Amino acid sequence: MNSNLVLALLRKHPHPM
Repeated sequence: MNSNLVLALLRKHPHPM
């Protein structure tokens, strides 16, 4: 898993937790 990709996705659409 690419943490960099995950971080980018999270920053694009942060999930309301």
